[in-house]
Amino acid sequence: MSLSKDETTKQSSLLIMQNGVCPYNKNGKCSVYDIRFAGCRIFVCQRDSDFQSELSETAISKFKNLCTEFGLDYCYMDLKTALKSL
Repeated sequence: MSLSKDETTKQSSLLIMQNGVCPYNKNGKCSVYDIRFAGCRIFVCQRDSDFQSELSETAISKFKNLCTEFGLDYCYMDLKTALKSL
């Protein structure tokens, strides 16, 4: 899947999270839903903590394996920290 010019622009200009509120949440809806972050794809609003935990651990394991496969450093950080650091 290739990204449109608008989607590519959105990815290259990340917004900073302030006060613990996602900067992409506009009027209670995700403004970048189609290209949202992996953590956002995992988060389930019903808050089934066992399901979310298992899904998170599975995704993190896959990310680590991809990093190993392609010789990349793996670094995990929460979304708020990641957006502030960029």
